[in-house]
Amino acid sequence: MKLINIKKYAAILILLVTGTMAASVNAQTCSGSNISVDSSQNCPSVDVGSDINSITNAGTIGSGNFGIDLVGSVSPSNITVGTITNMATGAIGSGYYGILIASNASGANQSIILTINAINNAGSISGSAYAILSDAALGCPPCNNSTSSVSIKSITNMATGVISAINYGIYNVASVSGIRGYEGVSSTATIGSIVNSGVISADSAIANDGNDVSGTNTVLATIGTIQNSGSITGVAYGIRNTGQINGISNTGSISAGTSNPQQGINNSGTIGTLVNSGSGLINAYIGIQNGGTINTLTNAASITGNDYGIVNYGTITTLNNGQGAGNLNGALTLFQNLPTNYNIIINSKSNYGQLTVNGPDGTMNFGIYAGSLIASRIYTGVLQGLSDINVGATRTGTYDGMNWTLAISSGTSWDLTFTGASLVGTQTSVHNSAQRLRSVFNQSIVSSNFANMNTYDCNLFDSKGMCISAGGRYTTVDNPSANSSSAVVVVGYKATPNIRIGGFLDQNVSNNTPNGIKVSNKNPLMGIFAVWNQNADGLGVQVKLANAYQDKDVNTTRDVIGTSEAGTGATNLNTQSYVGELSYAFLTNQDKTTLRPYLALRQTTIKQDAYTETGVSTPLSYGSLKDRSTTALVGLKLNHALTPKATLTASLGIEQDLEHSVDQYSATSASISGLTSENFNDSIKRTRPVASAGAYYTVSKSQRISGDVYYQQLPFQSTGSTTAYVSYMIGL
Repeated sequence: MKLINIKKYAAILILLVTGTMAASVNAQTCSGSNISVDSSQNCPSVDVGSDINSITNAGTIGSGNFGIDLVGSVSPSNITVGTITNMATGAIGSGYYGILIASNASGANQSIILTINAINNAGSISGSAYAILSDAALGCPPCNNSTSSVSIKSITNMATGVISAINYGIYNVASVSGIRGYEGVSSTATIGSIVNSGVISADSAIANDGNDVSGTNTVLATIGTIQNSGSITGVAYGIRNTGQINGISNTGSISAGTSNPQQGINNSGTIGTLVNSGSGLINAYIGIQNGGTINTLTNAASITGNDYGIVNYGTITTLNNGQGAGNLNGALTLFQNLPTNYNIIINSKSNYGQLTVNGPDGTMNFGIYAGSLIASRIYTGVLQGLSDINVGATRTGTYDGMNWTLAISSGTSWDLTFTGASLVGTQTSVHNSAQRLRSVFNQSIVSSNFANMNTYDCNLFDSKGMCISAGGRYTTVDNPSANSSSAVVVVGYKATPNIRIGGFLDQNVSNNTPNGIKVSNKNPLMGIFAVWNQNADGLGVQVKLANAYQDKDVNTTRDVIGTSEAGTGATNLNTQSYVGELSYAFLTNQDKTTLRPYLALRQTTIKQDAYTETGVSTPLSYGSLKDRSTTALVGLKLNHALTPKATLTASLGIEQDLEHSVDQYSATSASISGLTSENFNDSIKRTRPVASAGAYYTVSKSQRISGDVYYQQLPFQSTGSTTAYVSYMIGL
């Protein structure tokens, strides 16, 4: 600290001694309420003596000792600068200071308040001693009963920005020059936030100095937050704090030299939260040295040092750590005082926190960090170098629905073990099963709709008034991906010239469903239909009634996620569909084309029965699951005769759900509390297109071969389905 104060006082001395010289050198200062320096200009310096809205620099600002100089020395003084913007081509700084913001309370009973709203840098801010100095008591003493404050609301150093100096990159100081005997002094230096994605470098890259020199004085140096995704590099210190920093968040690099006693972060004041995450690295001879207070330190990346990652002579209330197994830098190392609370961060089976302590002092409480993913029953070497007296009495507990135990495995090495099934893993496996089971419901909808609406009919009759059709169906669904194939038989009977009835059987040959789902027919898809035509030739009004019914056996096996279990259960899936259709057929195009506008109403119910898993220690029980919809359909069917024997067919329509309700996919367990229902349908698409195209060829008066491709958009998750059907029909 003595060396640091000598540097500061030397800077003050040079400022005071050379003040008149600086004034003469900078006789041609840039001035005005809005100062703009373009890339071709060189502004000697900017001396701020009154409010300024903005300073924008794309060229050069600086000569003598200053780049931008804001020193309040006349009481009362209340000066505000809006925004200082240094563009990518801009350079601010010449001699000692890049930007100086200082309260020069050189006499008693003075009131000096200086404010800068924002410093935004994409270029270079530099000084031989200070790049940016925020000093709340530059000229004190004498300063009895004075009030001085310097406030920078935000400093943003962008990816191309460089803030550099020999002594301090950014220095926020609120002391009263280290000399006692001055009463009633209020000195506050505040930086709201420092956001760095570029480079900040100096002997101390960022320093926050707030030592109180007397019990009667208020001396506060505060930095709200430091957010670093770039590089904060110091020779002695990356960040040094003797005041208060509310929060530090690092995903970049905070570093200093690797020789004793250089430190990435040195704290003898107070830090509220310190979070090192992502690809963050805090590194020096000592990564972090703490002689003050750190309320919460969360390390989800790497804190390393040639000596130790952390040296703690002060207080760390809570240390959350994920550095250890799976980290190239190995376990987090700590010397001296133990944190009050230590929480292990577990990311996977092989990536979890480990803490190695040398010379432990005190006792710490062990816990598991909220959000940890437990993927293994045992985590070895989570603590090393600790004896029984260094670990608190609570060594067992529950987390994620499981019981955990911390115990010495050998010497001073501790292992963490889990029993039971993971709540998070189980919930994830239930979620996965719900998404996959959706494919079974999708296929049931496609099969029943296809059977009722377009194809499963038999309308070729001969002398006996009978019709029989045999064919094959192939259906594919795209989300989640599944497909099935079936053999189909349809029979029809012409009861009167205007009425025909019939039925069908659709027997699955294969079912390719997502992993963990197996489907087999308990009964084939079956149905009956009845058709009344106004005219015997099928023209005019037509009324059709049809239904489809099917039972399937469904076996579901959950994924093993983390420490969940592969529970398996069997149940029944029942599908029922009923359709009423009104249409009107007429000839056009010289009697070669038949058009049939139609209007239909369909009611479909798919229900899976409740069941309980078997073969696992913590089985889940599932409630019944029902999908019920009422749908209106409107469209047009077309037959066009290419030749006397070949006919093209097509249809185009729209479905609109009038009512659609879907149950939640719910699972419960006596051993796993906290399971929640899964949304079985993320978003119902209530208006959907349907279309088909095909052809048939009349082999003879009583024989016909046909093929159709049918596309239908399904209600669930914007899923599409395609069905191909080929059949051979014989009239008897």
